[in-house]
Amino acid sequence: MKLEDALAQLARETARARGRLWLERALRAGLQLALALGAWALLALLGAPALLPEAAQSLAAFAVLCLLVWQLLRLRQHWRAPSEDEARARLAADSRLDAGAFETLRDQPARYDEAALALWRGARERALVHVQQLRGGRLRPGLDAQDRFKLRYLLPLALAGALIFAGARAPELLARAFAPDPGPLLGDKAMAIEAWATPGEYTHAAPVSLSDRLGQRVATPPGVEVIVRVTGPAGAPLLVFAGQQRRQTHFTRAADGAWEARLALPGPGRLSIQRFRERGFWNMAPAADAAPYAAFTAPITKLANQRAAITWRASDDFGIRRLLLRVRPLEPPPDLTRADAFDTVLESPAGDPREAAANSEIDLADHPYAGLEVEARLVAIDAIGQEGVSAPLRLTLPEREFRQQLARAALEIRRHILADRRAYRRAPSTRTQTAPAGGIVFGNERIELRDYSSRPELARAPGGVRRAAQMLDELTADAGDGYFRDRAVYLGLRLGRSELGVAADSAQTGLAARTLWRTAQRAEYGGAADTRSALELAQRELSQALQSPTPREAARARVEALRRATERFLQALPQEAARNQGAAAAEDARARSEITSAEIERQLDEIERLSEQGRSEEAEAASRRLTETLQNLDRQMNQAEAEQLRAQEQ
Repeated sequence: MKLEDALAQLARETARARGRLWLERALRAGLQLALALGAWALLALLGAPALLPEAAQSLAAFAVLCLLVWQLLRLRQHWRAPSEDEARARLAADSRLDAGAFETLRDQPARYDEAALALWRGARERALVHVQQLRGGRLRPGLDAQDRFKLRYLLPLALAGALIFAGARAPELLARAFAPDPGPLLGDKAMAIEAWATPGEYTHAAPVSLSDRLGQRVATPPGVEVIVRVTGPAGAPLLVFAGQQRRQTHFTRAADGAWEARLALPGPGRLSIQRFRERGFWNMAPAADAAPYAAFTAPITKLANQRAAITWRASDDFGIRRLLLRVRPLEPPPDLTRADAFDTVLESPAGDPREAAANSEIDLADHPYAGLEVEARLVAIDAIGQEGVSAPLRLTLPEREFRQQLARAALEIRRHILADRRAYRRAPSTRTQTAPAGGIVFGNERIELRDYSSRPELARAPGGVRRAAQMLDELTADAGDGYFRDRAVYLGLRLGRSELGVAADSAQTGLAARTLWRTAQRAEYGGAADTRSALELAQRELSQALQSPTPREAARARVEALRRATERFLQALPQEAARNQGAAAAEDARARSEITSAEIERQLDEIERLSEQGRSEEAEAASRRLTETLQNLDRQMNQAEAEQLRAQEQ
């Protein structure tokens, strides 16, 4: 063996011998402490400390903890780690060699004559042979002198039996024995727990009591909020939920002096009450809430006046809350910055039914993708916002024909706004500035100063919104160029531009889109557009009233509102015809409206009579006939206007 290999092997064996010496000394030093802790753990598992009062249990745990710390400090003070010489001596003893058998490996010859060198080489050769014979011995801690009754063997067997006896309560018993509970020393009394889980309102399920189910698995409906009330602690406990998400809340004093906490559970997990340690727990298992199901049961049917009939069915395990028609253009116009899906709200069934099917009518005249080929999907939404999406249907949306150039321009700009539904970029943080309000009310109020030019919201807007604002600026660049004959149209466009300028998110841009739709109607129909919108609103409200649980009371006021809206609409038609086409057209419009007015009055009386008699379905059918009468009048007026325009062109 080479010298370098021998030295390396000697170093390894010395380290092993040193480790054995360290372990033997640690076993001797810690034996008494280990036996004492084991005996205390045995008593804890057998439930002996639990027989003491709460304060005595805490004091005993504090005493054990102090004893453990004192013993550890004492052992550290008297601890002496094995030296290398001691390890070499132990290694030589284990290998049955002299204590100095390895010193020759490090020695150098005292003289360099032939006799001294020969003697030195012989000693080194013997040392190399000794290194090859090194053998580590077994541990010899010598514990019998400290443990004459062999408790180190009996105590583990007793602990194993005690663990089996304690069962699932073993962690709690050991925690009480070794983790001091300061609660009783601070005035805490025995804790009484009252708890229940309230399922989501949409489930229509009764609350689930948790008071008698501590430590158990509790299955509940989804969307639960847990309410826990406790008495006994002098300070506020903590209610902790540990699952895929972690939530916690502090208890607060209720009016009756008890501690109370509420916590909404995001899913399954462990709910525990903690006051210095865990005082009680439940393994909560709320049921999963599946997404809704939605489907078209027939192709979408186009009706008169840009309306469509949608036949659908939907279901959900806890009820359908809302219905949407989600439309995405297949080939959007190339000038559009974006063409995101657009949602239109459908009339939802009352009462959040678990299964529903109906034939719904929807007005698509103001849809941003009117006239385009689209892909439509039915979307059913439940109470917590989960969506169920149907298979797609392809169709071309109906489009209301607008002949006025300003009306078309307003609709094109509106389409840019509604087609780009991306979120705004995040706004930079700014400091709120205020100024004294002067002598208003108490004289100490302040007014918030908002400088929109210093933080323009439009700079954060998506591209479609910025493009719409640019188009509005270009369209209204010069109000006095003679292009705007109706000031209301110009003001409507500028109002839409202002609303875009202050909108802080995509939802707020909807206000500008509604303004542009009303402006387009004003540009196309004049003042009759407002009365037309009021009439459509009155019709919708009457239809909803007839479907309510008490249609007789709800419909009486709605019929009267529809009567007033119809009168204003019929009065506005001749005025608008006179403004746009002259006296002859106004006279024709007046004659047509007078002929139709009697029929409308008769139908309104019939609706009122049927609703008073509680015949809701017949009243709703009469309401649909009234809608058809008004639509026929609208078509006649449009045809007369088109004929007059053709005559003027000829």
